[in-house]
Amino acid sequence: MHRFNTMSENKKIEAIGIKLSFAAAEEHEGEYYAHITWKESAENVEKMRQSIWSKEYLLPRSKKIFIAHLNDDRDDVE
Repeated sequence: MHRFNTMSENKKIEAIGIKLSFAAAEEHEGEYYAHITWKESAENVEKMRQSIWSKEYLLPRSKKIFIAHLNDDRDDVE
């Protein structure tokens, strides 16, 4: 495991990360999700969904409305 910090002069946010093997990363991720609330987990999923399908989120959304009427002369009891 290697820890690294990066901070440029133009950035005000310091990026901190850990370099792990795939197996260790899976374990680390499991521990992370075990210690957050369901709301935080849902927020993470929504952020991932928006980053993957960002074009679809920008498409205009339309609603289709269907109105059904019963026929007055229809005999429902046969």
